[in-house]
Amino acid sequence: MRSPRSQLLVMIAMASLILARPAAADPGEESVRLALAPDLRVFVTTEEGELNGAVRRGARQQWRTDPALKVHVIDDETLHRAVTDAALYEGTLSLARQWGEMGVEAYRQVQSQAAVDHLERAIQNFSTIGHEVVAPEEIAEVLLYLALSYLEDGENVVRPLDLMQEMIRRDPSLRLERGYYPDFIVRYYESARDTLFRELRQQGPPLEESRRIAELVDADFVFHGYVIPGDDDGVELIAYLYDRAEDDYLPGERLALSEVSPELIQEGFSRLSSRLSACLIDAPVADVNGSDLGSSRGTGRLAVQLGLAYGSFIQTPAPIRRSFGNYGAGLGMGWAVTREFQIIGGLQVFNSMRDYDGFLREDFTTIRVLVGGQVGRQLGPLHLALGAGMEASSFGPMRVFTDPGCIAAPDDLCPGDVGTATFEDRGLHLGISLRPRIAVPLADSFQLSSSLGLGYYFSPLSDRLLNFPVIGEMGIQYRF
Repeated sequence: MRSPRSQLLVMIAMASLILARPAAADPGEESVRLALAPDLRVFVTTEEGELNGAVRRGARQQWRTDPALKVHVIDDETLHRAVTDAALYEGTLSLARQWGEMGVEAYRQVQSQAAVDHLERAIQNFSTIGHEVVAPEEIAEVLLYLALSYLEDGENVVRPLDLMQEMIRRDPSLRLERGYYPDFIVRYYESARDTLFRELRQQGPPLEESRRIAELVDADFVFHGYVIPGDDDGVELIAYLYDRAEDDYLPGERLALSEVSPELIQEGFSRLSSRLSACLIDAPVADVNGSDLGSSRGTGRLAVQLGLAYGSFIQTPAPIRRSFGNYGAGLGMGWAVTREFQIIGGLQVFNSMRDYDGFLREDFTTIRVLVGGQVGRQLGPLHLALGAGMEASSFGPMRVFTDPGCIAAPDDLCPGDVGTATFEDRGLHLGISLRPRIAVPLADSFQLSSSLGLGYYFSPLSDRLLNFPVIGEMGIQYRF
């Protein structure tokens, strides 16, 4: 049993350790949210794993311990969860991997064009869900095979350079060395590597990547750090800080080292972070009205569309002999059950135009409500879909000339209801609808879509004034 004196000494020692630790920032006082980009990379030795950890430790050391800063450093797990918890992540990841496997197999079978097509689809799907945040090495391997497929095909010699640059940035350990690859491929790799280092020195990483990270975790700043070959035999440490409010990088900071070790790398990035930290003191924070809302990346289940529509009816009431146009607007919604299938609904409101022969005396209103399902598939940048379902339409009173002599001057020759028939109170028209649709992406959450709807009314069973609607619609879709 310890003596009272020894117990007192232990308590004093524990208290001193607690008091000596840096105080964590009070969450209520944190005014800036900062994320560390997943591409904190070392490009100079074969010990990237250990040195990459030193880059992160050096950055965190400064941001978390400087008492002058009110910074919340977002942990890596939060960034990963923001990607993997998205509604369509698993389905899109499975599809991307299938495209990747098909592309690699096509490359091995010397089917270069098929390999390019499959691997481009794989990269597009990986990028859609931000998988490079979770598994950059997996993306790098697909980029390698895609670059090799382009070089094998020989028609596009620019794209392989861009692909190899991104491959190196994702996974510096993927090296193309002489003896394992043909000389011309190694020269492409070396050119891409030199270009990447030059761009990192001059302008930093792509802005799109920082925007995505900031939106994913609602960060005000994103930190990037790299270790690249320097002059002579040394290395150069480079740090960039993306400012979400300005949508640009702050001027980068550099530090030259004559040798490389985990301790020197950690200390170097601590210094670079200290230089950049002055920008975070009293930094403005985007006003989101006190909410924790984050930006969408278009991977949620709910989608809303607003568009313009134009349509006609193949069957019209006598004496109208030709179809007439109807223009209006549409509001649509979709709920993704799986990546390929979603439940859809829509509301359209139309106002009629005069028919070619002039028998339609006045414009009338049509209201359509549609509910159904839609299956779709991604083909390159295009999303092709086919929707089917039920629709209910309501028509306003239709006033039609029965006397062709009234058409020239209706108010003078046929005032009121003279020479005019009015069709009204026909109730709801119920039917089925088929709608092919094509969409192209505008941004992460936005698509430009176009559809053509074909319908048939089966109720009422007889005396249907209008039938066989043909509706075209174009609009903007936003997916949450």
